[in-house]
Amino acid sequence: MESPTNAEAKSNSASHTGRRNPRRKIGVLAALTTIEHKLIGFGAVTNISLDGAKVVLSDEIEVPDRFLLTLSNKSGPRRMCSVMWRKDKDIGVHFLPSDNK
Repeated sequence: MESPTNAEAKSNSASHTGRRNPRRKIGVLAALTTIEHKLIGFGAVTNISLDGAKVVLSDEIEVPDRFLLTLSNKSGPRRMCSVMWRKDKDIGVHFLPSDNK
């Protein structure tokens, strides 16, 4: 029996979870800020895809429905996010288009 190609495995993984794009595991520190660039707190991005991520918050902080996520440091990639789900210190976010504030 042939093993699936990488593309097939990614496709199967994404469709199995109901996501359009497969997620990959990472462990990157991120800063969460308001749209006005005020610090909310910090978290770890534990998995990421082209259109979203899972963030584990470092503290029990109140995260608004929309915020900016900056990876690693102030000069790292920044994405506008919308919270899709919340569970304890975990949040699932959808990346919004850069012109959508």
